[in-house]
Amino acid sequence: MSAGHVPSTPPVPDGAVPLPTWPLVVVFAPFLLNDLGNIFVRSAGWWVAQDYAWRLLVLGLAAWLATSRRVRIEGLRWPTNAWVAAACWTLFTTAAGLWLIDGPGRQLLQLWPETRTGFIPPIVSPGLRGFDLSIGLALVAVSEEVVFRGVLLPRLSRWLRSEAAGLFASAVLFGLAHWSTGAGAVLQTGLAGLLLGLCTQRTRSLLPAVLAHYVINLAAFS
Repeated sequence: MSAGHVPSTPPVPDGAVPLPTWPLVVVFAPFLLNDLGNIFVRSAGWWVAQDYAWRLLVLGLAAWLATSRRVRIEGLRWPTNAWVAAACWTLFTTAAGLWLIDGPGRQLLQLWPETRTGFIPPIVSPGLRGFDLSIGLALVAVSEEVVFRGVLLPRLSRWLRSEAAGLFASAVLFGLAHWSTGAGAVLQTGLAGLLLGLCTQRTRSLLPAVLAHYVINLAAFS
């Protein structure tokens, strides 16, 4: 398969029951609501608590909807292609993401500063900071990859009958989920969503994207 070719979206099997739309809203909405914490919560401890609560809620909802066959979570398996290729995609996605958040791409955060309405309160407690950089960022990576790349990306690709269109649409939603941090951050996060989504499409697994997502966030918040 050539590097420039995006594989076609697997069709829904004949006779499969069409999935409803409302569960997609249910798993996406908590990310929009979670950003309210950036506006109204000024205590680092309370911010961490509400952020973790929203993410655990999302994972619980996704698991419940999947077991009740209202959504499909795709990519919950090891990469289907060669391990070398999967490792290369993981490294490429991580490197490109690091360039985006800590290289020239960082300048995107300076765009449209007037649109920024919220901030993450600084975590000064060493214990809480260490916990957040380990367990917390792992929870961030898993929850966001499950919803945006495991649920929304394949579903949108089928709706739009194009993996490229589904990739773009899911990246837009990923950026919008970070709305309180300003339009520049939404653009930057959306571009990161393109990288993570492409990695998932290539490897057919969420694991490489979860690993890349964690390392990128660790560099951003360390």
